[in-house]
Amino acid sequence: MNEVKTPKKPMMFYYGIFLAVIILFNAIVMPLLNNMRVKEVDYGTFIRMTTELNVDEVEIQDNQIVFSDKNGNFYKTGLMEDPALTQRLYTAGAKFSTEIVQEMSPILSILLSWILPMALMV
Repeated sequence: MNEVKTPKKPMMFYYGIFLAVIILFNAIVMPLLNNMRVKEVDYGTFIRMTTELNVDEVEIQDNQIVFSDKNGNFYKTGLMEDPALTQRLYTAGAKFSTEIVQEMSPILSILLSWILPMALMV
């Protein structure tokens, strides 16, 4: 009687499964864990915390302000037009910064978005 053995799966199969699990974990679980740490508050709460000198670090982004209090809790609020914001943060003794946006050179942008894809297709 001949015994039929199932063929072994190649290692690439297991690498593919491992890679898919890592991608799903990074795409689904990690953002949920990061959002649980950051509490969303209104801009009035942010102003109140700065006047109470309860703000430690502030990062001003394109569309939101992410900040932490003296206890290490993280908060975020929407960005509003506030001309006195810088002075208020300075008075509160907060460390504050904003993103430094570096623009890509137009030549490199054209190369990566038009020429490289065309070369790959050819």
